[in-house]
Amino acid sequence: MRILTNLVCDRSDGFQPHYLTIQFPSRCRIAVVALFIRFSQDQSYTPHKVSINVGTTWNDVEEVKSLEMETPEGWQYLDLRNADGDCVFASMLQLVVHSNHHQGRDSHVRCLKAFGPAPQRSHALRNRSLLR
Repeated sequence: MRILTNLVCDRSDGFQPHYLTIQFPSRCRIAVVALFIRFSQDQSYTPHKVSINVGTTWNDVEEVKSLEMETPEGWQYLDLRNADGDCVFASMLQLVVHSNHHQGRDSHVRCLKAFGPAPQRSHALRNRSLLR
């Protein structure tokens, strides 16, 4: 898979929900979003319920995936592809932290990565590998 963004963020303060919004310069296909979260270090700062919203502008953002995490440690993957394997097509990606563990107020997300689909090998390369 191709990395579309590798965002390292630490914390957010204030009332929930917390929003982390990424705007791409143009519409792109997004297959998977990965979050790096450490419950053992962050405890009440650890997100419990998150969702991913996508759209092209602020006016058409809609939820495509949600996840509840009990004691997340390490990478948490949210697959945004539908049953046919099609990626979402958007220029805006938004992570929403709805609640934290132990009713924590601030949130820690250590890293967020958005992945596009795996690059397709060209038809000529596939045929050449079959001839060997």
